[in-house]
Amino acid sequence: MDPHDSFAVLADAARTGGAVGIVVCVWEAGQEPPPHTMPGTDQVFVVLGGGCVLAVDGHDLRVGPGEVAFVPRGSRVAARADGAGCRMLVVLVPPGPEAYLATVSALPGISPATLLGLAADHGVVVHPR
Repeated sequence: MDPHDSFAVLADAARTGGAVGIVVCVWEAGQEPPPHTMPGTDQVFVVLGGGCVLAVDGHDLRVGPGEVAFVPRGSRVAARADGAGCRMLVVLVPPGPEAYLATVSALPGISPATLLGLAADHGVVVHPR
């Protein structure tokens, strides 16, 4: 993973026979990725370093190093990195949305309209703040 990348796909649907997607996400202190919902995919967040607050369906959950948070499919989730930033492993079951993250990370400066279209194409609903 390049130090400037926000996302790195470690495993995708093609490499796992459609079983799982695995992504590493890195957020700087205070960074807040857009809130999203994955209607057909469960998400497991494993904090590798730093920490963040996950807002899952409006309920805040603070997670730190070594902690795990499960977000069931269809839940709205937002994240905010703590003061030290956050490095997180995200497991997606079934896979599919990891392709969206890979595409977005490869397109810096992507327009909001393109972002929303790509998200929808990969089973992700991006919500306005």
